Amino acid sequence: MRSLIIGLVLATEVGAGPLPPAAVAVFSIRPSQTTAPGEDPIGAANGNAADRCTPDERPDRGHWLYAPLAHGDDPAVTLVFLAGHGERPESYPDFVQAARENGYRVIALDYPNAIKQSLTQVCDGSDGSCYWKHRYEIAYGVEKGSAASHISTCPEESIVNRLRRLLIYLRQNHYPGWDAFTAWDAAKQSYRVDWSQVAIAGHSGFAALLAKHEKLHRVILLAEPADAWGSPARPADWIDGHDTDASRYYGLDHHDDQTYGVDIVGHVEMSWTRLGLPGPLQVYHPSTAIPAGTHRLESAEPVPSGVEPHFDIARNGSTYAKAWKYMLGKAD
Repeated sequence: MRSLIIGLVLATEVGAGPLPPAAVAVFSIRPSQTTAPGEDPIGAANGNAADRCTPDERPDRGHWLYAPLAHGDDPAVTLVFLAGHGERPESYPDFVQAARENGYRVIALDYPNAIKQSLTQVCDGSDGSCYWKHRYEIAYGVEKGSAASHISTCPEESIVNRLRRLLIYLRQNHYPGWDAFTAWDAAKQSYRVDWSQVAIAGHSGFAALLAKHEKLHRVILLAEPADAWGSPARPADWIDGHDTDASRYYGLDHHDDQTYGVDIVGHVEMSWTRLGLPGPLQVYHPSTAIPAGTHRLESAEPVPSGVEPHFDIARNGSTYAKAWKYMLGKAD
């Protein structure tokens, strides 16, 4: 499965101009291509005079876009995938394949996820608001006092603006099938993201944060959120109160996830409880049926040599495709 999707991903990358209107299955668009006339450039090496963003906060590696593989009507929902800390958008081919087989159009979004330390390392556990300050700035480009981010000085680089500009670019350049995920904002005389048509999947990052502030179609939590503080540890302050209903969340983690020397699995499962994910925690086995109505899955499956459990649950399709497809549901 992995070799198949990598071959497809390498097939088409958009150059300086848009592709002709055609049914292209897999392609990439650099964030810098989506900048609108008169707006601050996205993914540029240098910004405006007040910009203090580093190159890592202005990635221009490329958004990757994938058409659905399942037959039938064009999906009314797109899946936006947010890679984990330091990972490239296209580095989860098995997960993307599972989503496409379930009928989703998929956007693997290029966003500022390469700060020198992970947020688990930046926030030392002494401040319950540390995580939210950083995540909100990265997601929305609004100053909240993060010590790890300068995104508020270049808000065009935020997750939400990058996604908005990409969807507008696809609409304006007539990419077939990609114009159903924006809505006209009469007050701003511009298109906005239609969050009701968006599912978010995140690996150890921002999916739950976006679901806090937007009403999403579905939320897939891969080893997230792990934001916790204090002794004994408790969920970070921001995890209380979400706009997306808890029934739309689905989570998967691994019993042995101790990434960065932190009890990631413990923090994640505390956060799922605080979020209100329905039902009990279920142990995941690839050969066993997942009970209907399950929203929380914990794996204890062995991992390949040299691979962290934290990454295996998001990348290993031979073990986890069944779990992913269950959590994703059909794109309808």
